[in-house]
Amino acid sequence: MRVTFEPLKRKTSPAQCYRCQEFFHHSRFCQRDPRCLKCAEKHLTKDCTKPSDTPAKCCLCNGSHTANFTGCPQNPLNKKKEQNPPEPKRTFNPPPANAWTNPAALPAIKTPRQIPPTQSSTTSPLTTSTFQDHNQTQATNSSPNNSQIFSQISQLMNTFLVQLAVVLQTPYANRNIQQ
Repeated sequence: MRVTFEPLKRKTSPAQCYRCQEFFHHSRFCQRDPRCLKCAEKHLTKDCTKPSDTPAKCCLCNGSHTANFTGCPQNPLNKKKEQNPPEPKRTFNPPPANAWTNPAALPAIKTPRQIPPTQSSTTSPLTTSTFQDHNQTQATNSSPNNSQIFSQISQLMNTFLVQLAVVLQTPYANRNIQQ
């Protein structure tokens, strides 16, 4: 006896309602009028009385096939192909020649353009020193605030650690937990 396993073939078409035969929703939640899969009349497919020898009629496009036919022009897979023609393939310029192996190709490779310095980009020593003095005064003014904050944080951390050590040292039965 030989057993073979095949991968599951996933459904490639979008979900189609068994009630109204439209796409992208489930029949369990459908509130639309029913349409027959075989004859395109306004009844459920399970109530259809169409004989099997008569041709089917699609309720989506009125073609001579059932509504679940994947080749139906109203199927979103087929509409997608019609509406979005394939984009032309892009062509790219070939990469530049390597200047290290071919020194003659060096001028062909674009070099970044250097911007000459202007007067607006250079600063005088007076403005630089004024800016540095302003930063130093700002740092000295804000440093007492920072040191006060750090000392308060360290005090709070110390009290927290002392209380935590007391809690951890007391036995569980003696702890009085307040809620």
